[in-house]
Amino acid sequence: MDDHECTSPIAIRDFPEDCWPGPKRALPNPRLRLPTALSGGVTELEGDTLDLRLPSNFHELSPREQFLERRGLFSRLMRFYQQDKELRRPDLAAMKRMNRDGSSFNFEGLGPVPGVEETDVFVYRSEALVVGLHRQVQRGIAYVPYQGETVASSVVISGGYTDDVDKGNLIEYTGQGGNDYRGDKRQLEDQTLQIGNKALITSCKLGTPVRVIRGRDKRNSQIKEYSYGGLFQVTNQKREAGRDGHKVYKFTLREIEPSEGYEETERDNMGRSQ
Repeated sequence: MDDHECTSPIAIRDFPEDCWPGPKRALPNPRLRLPTALSGGVTELEGDTLDLRLPSNFHELSPREQFLERRGLFSRLMRFYQQDKELRRPDLAAMKRMNRDGSSFNFEGLGPVPGVEETDVFVYRSEALVVGLHRQVQRGIAYVPYQGETVASSVVISGGYTDDVDKGNLIEYTGQGGNDYRGDKRQLEDQTLQIGNKALITSCKLGTPVRVIRGRDKRNSQIKEYSYGGLFQVTNQKREAGRDGHKVYKFTLREIEPSEGYEETERDNMGRSQ
């Protein structure tokens, strides 16, 4: 397993080491059952009894205002689920609740996500998912259908691969697979043509934009935080031996400047979101 794709409920870097949830398990029912002392005498709380919904005029708001409302709802749900001291991942419960209620932004387009601005910071990948920025809560490569193909829509780079190189406007990005994501991040075996790697190869062929999200260590914490770094184009791809001797897919990503005209891609894909 690897930093871009793991079998845990969420990537290991998203939470402190002492909060590792162990094997994959079912998420709690979003209709959380709380002790009476915490719920004011109501043992099962419904969304209708608390302000855990988007406002009634949500669709009249600007894209940025909608983004902020979704973030606010995610935060309120987080606080709600944090009341259950046995629940290790309240962020996942909040995400599942928003997905179930249709409050998440299921953005299936390429290019910028309406309302999201560069340098927006997220503490959890689940938060980036509910606002439409990165469609995968586990994998570092998200993908969408495009013109009969599957292309990459966004990637996360957070130091999980020894062959990753981030120079700001130019990134050498390692594909997914074969990585010791729980240990020292060494490559343990050759990478194969998994769907994420194939999607990035197709993005390189078609010249479609890819959103980049950077993960970095949060100050005085073992938790990562993620910031949106803008749009990049995959300008080259190859498969060769990496630093640890195993074959890996390597992708060169170059930042797209606003003057280069990616707005057309945004308009073409706006209608595919909801």
